[in-house]
Amino acid sequence: MMTMDRRSLLQLSLASTLEMTASASAAVGQPRAMEAAASPRQQPDFLFVPGTWLGGWTWGKVRDRLWAQGYRAFTPTMSGVAERSAVANPDIDLYTHIHEVVDLIDYEDLRDVVLVGHSFAGLTITGVADRRRGRIRHLVYFDALVPRPGTMKAWPDPGPDGRYPGAYQDRFEGLVEGYQLDFFRDYSMDMLVSEDYPELRRLLRERIRYHPWKQWATELVLDNGGYDGLPKTYIRCAGQQHRPSSDWMPGPAKDNPDWHWLDLPVSRMGMWTHERLVTRTLLDLAGARETGGAPGPDAQAGVYTG
Repeated sequence: MMTMDRRSLLQLSLASTLEMTASASAAVGQPRAMEAAASPRQQPDFLFVPGTWLGGWTWGKVRDRLWAQGYRAFTPTMSGVAERSAVANPDIDLYTHIHEVVDLIDYEDLRDVVLVGHSFAGLTITGVADRRRGRIRHLVYFDALVPRPGTMKAWPDPGPDGRYPGAYQDRFEGLVEGYQLDFFRDYSMDMLVSEDYPELRRLLRERIRYHPWKQWATELVLDNGGYDGLPKTYIRCAGQQHRPSSDWMPGPAKDNPDWHWLDLPVSRMGMWTHERLVTRTLLDLAGARETGGAPGPDAQAGVYTG
């Protein structure tokens, strides 16, 4: 029997190590799609689209709670708004925001997405769902506009005289630089949150910038049914005291067996003032778990009491 000297043993050991390293590198280098197919994700990803004039920071408290519990949560700010106001230009429209959210889903490889839209971002998330239906686990309209035939944008069409109806003409003439909506020109802070939250009101005064008008005025066109056939919930901010949303906002979501409806006792900024309640609600809708458990909705009234 032939005996190997020390040098031969070292060479054999090195060759074996290199072979194992190459095999491991090849496995790590597999495309992410193959990796996902081999190990499908069991828990949802959360993606929040802020409402008009608002940035992703408004969902920061909910995002942090979700990350702390092991969930991935993303709070992008759309082009032309808040900290991204530096890139504002007249060409930014509804589809700009839709494409930005779709790109985030693709680049972060989000799966089983709980997609939440606030206010007029209901238009945005509907367009995103139309383009990435296979990635959506649940759609959540947080006091948001639900688009439907005849209401596929947030801004009305002009009349035969070329003028917009009612106060919309005045608002159109008051657009900053001809293409940006000014919250403080047309609304009071009470539209978002009451005087009971002075610190939040201060933040809103500091952080609200302008908003691209075309995000409201662009008509949403759907090729794949939008939210039809997808799990979806409408959350009404039932605690909003000043100018609460009318039934025009939820439209077909109201009294519709295809929709899950919830009234939460919060204002339009409930994601900031009642972040724990909102987080619990979203986890429950996603069929996910919260550390320490969470109270469920009242089965009869559809109101969260926890």
